[in-house]
Amino acid sequence: MARSGGATAQSVTWARCGYGAGGMTGRNDTFTPPRVRLLGWLASPGMTTPVALHGALLGALFGSLPVYFAALVNSIVTAGVVALHHDNDVHFDIWFVAELVICLTRLAALTLSLRRAAQGRSTPTDLYMLLTLLWAASLGYGGFITIQHGDWRTIAIVCLSVAAMAGGACLRNYSAPRFAIVQLLMILGPCAVAALLSREPVLLVVLIQLPFFSFSMATSAFRLNRMLVKTMEAELDSQQRALHDPLTGLCNRAGLEQGHATRRGHALFYIDLDGFKQVNDAHGRGASHGLVPARRDCTPRSGGRAA
Repeated sequence: MARSGGATAQSVTWARCGYGAGGMTGRNDTFTPPRVRLLGWLASPGMTTPVALHGALLGALFGSLPVYFAALVNSIVTAGVVALHHDNDVHFDIWFVAELVICLTRLAALTLSLRRAAQGRSTPTDLYMLLTLLWAASLGYGGFITIQHGDWRTIAIVCLSVAAMAGGACLRNYSAPRFAIVQLLMILGPCAVAALLSREPVLLVVLIQLPFFSFSMATSAFRLNRMLVKTMEAELDSQQRALHDPLTGLCNRAGLEQGHATRRGHALFYIDLDGFKQVNDAHGRGASHGLVPARRDCTPRSGGRAA
């Protein structure tokens, strides 16, 4: 018979405490999964990744503002310099305006997402991912028109910038390798097509370099993803052991204190199991240890919380 009341020597502590992205990243940010199926597939880390890690991996796509500012300045300045150099070509003006609008809109979406995630509110994940893909397409467009124009000075500037941005996109988004590879193809694909159409023998070297570069970047993204997942799994297991009782799997004192400090919903029950000593005396501790998890599983729940 279970009785509520004061704790006894045979009391079992019931608590509802969870493990989320905050436990792995040091933040309690929660990002909304993409609603568009295709974007959800691109953001997915893979079928073998534990569900408990999906939130933290999704949050890694948003990165940080300082890193984004570096990419923003690089792409806008590059497009602006090339547009000034080719001041009579409207295609470069279009590229510069597109970079400016996309980057600033993406900055606003990123800032809003980080703020809303910190507040525990829904985030515009679909919008942010779409803007990221548009940014990749804009870089690809800039590389295409620059190579087609044939000015070697701007080709050198743009190709270096595009290669750096493509590599950065893979390294920043390795938590979602599919998303990283799509960005890589959208950035470098048009450059390869432009090199092929130019019929310039020197530029044909690009057709040899890009497949190797793309393959190495894609491989790196998948390897970094596997390393990240293994590290997060180890941290998840470590935190599980630190915050939960090994016998029952319920929260221990540290888990309760963390739940109280973070104001997460949790409940505490004191349950006295009648006849527990007799089980120990008659069958040994092995039998009683098996009884405690069984009683835990029989504890009634309501709405996913202990009742």
